[in-house]
Amino acid sequence: MKAVINRGYQPYQGKKYPRILRFWPIFRNEIATLWKLKRVKFFVYSFLGTALFYGAISIIFEFFLKSSNIQTPPFLQNLNSKMVYKHFQDTMLPWLFIFCAIVGGGAISNDLKSKAMPLYFSKPLGWSIYLFGKVTIIAIAVFLVIFIPGVFIFLIKILVSNTPKAIFQEEYPYLFGMFFNALFILIVLTPIILVISSLTESYNIAMISFIVLMLFLGGVARFFAVHDPEGMGKNSLAIDIAFGLKHSGEKFFPETKNDLKFQWPSGHNNHRHQGPPPPDKVEDEFWVQLNLVLWILGSLVILFRRLNKIEVSE
Repeated sequence: MKAVINRGYQPYQGKKYPRILRFWPIFRNEIATLWKLKRVKFFVYSFLGTALFYGAISIIFEFFLKSSNIQTPPFLQNLNSKMVYKHFQDTMLPWLFIFCAIVGGGAISNDLKSKAMPLYFSKPLGWSIYLFGKVTIIAIAVFLVIFIPGVFIFLIKILVSNTPKAIFQEEYPYLFGMFFNALFILIVLTPIILVISSLTESYNIAMISFIVLMLFLGGVARFFAVHDPEGMGKNSLAIDIAFGLKHSGEKFFPETKNDLKFQWPSGHNNHRHQGPPPPDKVEDEFWVQLNLVLWILGSLVILFRRLNKIEVSE
């Protein structure tokens, strides 16, 4: 790197990838580096194991208990596939933030630390292709948590069913819902994690900062929702990105008649809450969507300005 800086930029003499594929070296190197981390492997295997668990639960309740003479609890009699897929995504969402922080925290900060920007921002690459390569890394993380395990659940149910065609026709809309939900989450989270990563040369600081930001927004939102429910608390949950993603994600799943019938038995979890139940909604959904849009646009503006500044300075 020192020789490159001292001699200046020279005309590139090597083989060039087509412009559409020039992000590939970045993607390949990042994946190889991340896969060496034990915590990344732990999360990946845990996500796949969780998918297998949900698939097994779905098979037991939908195929065996309902088709047999075994008396099932009333609150499980209307269990359907949408509930399995939706509950799986809701369960994985908090872990997604941690996994994205691990994967995306060093996306730009590691390059700043290693002084690699002069190479990345020189021709024939450019910062736009560089940025696209980083986005693909976070995309892999999001889809690995939200969508790919859903495909595992789907395939497991088809393989053990006596009517795979009927299962496919009934449940493929839920796969589309999980796909578009994952895409929506990617659009929201990617600019935020990349901005944080571009502001520091420390991978650990970027990773922790992203997690702390998510926790802080959630804590502030629930504080006002609990202590001032008739004032600021009416829409305070809108500032919580996690709540916004979960709330918006429900719109990607088609409605079924059984959704309204499914209820937990009376007294379920009552021992955990003394007093009013925890807040789980806002008065005006407009503020939820506005908050997410502002985070996306604001992060993109800061990110582009930051990359342009780095490109000029390098």
